[in-house]
Amino acid sequence: GGVEESTDQTNEQNAAESASSSSGESSSSGGNHLGYFSAMLSYDSGDGWYLRDVFASTSRQNFDSTSVQANGVRVTSDYLKLQGSPVYGSSSLGYLGDALVDSNPATGLGSPTYDVTKSMISSNSYLEWGSWTMTQPFTAGSESYKLEYKGYYVAGDAMTDAQLAGMSGMGVIYYSGSAGGTYYGGQDMTGTFNCQVDFDATSNQISSFSMSVSGGGYGASISGGSGSFTGSSSAFTLSSGTWQLTTPSNPEGFTPGQTQCSGSVYGANGEAIGGTWGMRANSSEGAVGYFQGTGSSTGP
Repeated sequence: GGVEESTDQTNEQNAAESASSSSGESSSSGGNHLGYFSAMLSYDSGDGWYLRDVFASTSRQNFDSTSVQANGVRVTSDYLKLQGSPVYGSSSLGYLGDALVDSNPATGLGSPTYDVTKSMISSNSYLEWGSWTMTQPFTAGSESYKLEYKGYYVAGDAMTDAQLAGMSGMGVIYYSGSAGGTYYGGQDMTGTFNCQVDFDATSNQISSFSMSVSGGGYGASISGGSGSFTGSSSAFTLSSGTWQLTTPSNPEGFTPGQTQCSGSVYGANGEAIGGTWGMRANSSEGAVGYFQGTGSSTGP
């Protein structure tokens, strides 16, 4: 059993902090590779390592820049930043260069000690997706932390604002593909993903979002998810849906209280979609991963 810690902040406080500390998205009108990443952060309780927070990007990040960010789901003002250049298209995702945990800045981060190892799972003409690891412990405040299990990333040629505007009249495109992730403790999971995007709608363009991964008796899923495009961009964050975690001792599943899932449409004509997700129930139950798929004008 894990050490349970309380979360005092309300959703409203979290949202306000996230808005004030989120990193700005680069212009999507250029040729930048835009995407997302996720991670699980452990802390040393003195009698073992436990899950402090799950991190997932809340907005599109520029993977051609020198810094990409993911925010906490438990304390949304906390963040991890992978830094170094170039991040996209190389064998590395740079290094852990900056972190804020429970409002305490991490000390001593940088290359080469905190270099990230990247492992691409697969790719298509529009995006690539994979996992990353960086297990070296670090200090923030008076506590020790480490990213002892896999994180995930998705990045590629995101649909630009102008390309999205040109999709008006296309109606609904149905996306399907794969999803994957890791449960806290190290169990890898694989599965499937699908959703539909209504390019003629003015809100809730993303609907019927379904993602389910499992492995070794562990699982994570999102069903009936929906969300809206951010401004005039093809980026989105799920605002509704049923989230669930399952374990060998609890196969019926339970609902994590802290969740995040963001993604984007990729390709000039909306050929693909992808993003990352994270969910946390307590100091021993949580998971992170990715989803990706390609589109069809005919439904499943």
